[in-house]
Amino acid sequence: MYATHQKATFATQSCQPPRRRLAFMSKPSEHPAPPADPAVINCRIRALLLDGELTPAGREEYGRLLVEWETAMQAQQELAA
Repeated sequence: MYATHQKATFATQSCQPPRRRLAFMSKPSEHPAPPADPAVINCRIRALLLDGELTPAGREEYGRLLVEWETAMQAQQELAA
């Protein structure tokens, strides 16, 4: 039981997404969604891998998260350039 609690604590405490200000009274088309944060996606990947061996559904999610992470990294690099 302790190990399960420890895993949940790791996944929730160390991987907090950055707080963002909300834009009130704006239309979605005026403000495109900010790019995903690679650190948040990385934390989701780590949380997925905490249980050890992945199930087939877990492998699918892992692959999807890797693609999402790569896209987020590219977007972050473009913003920095």
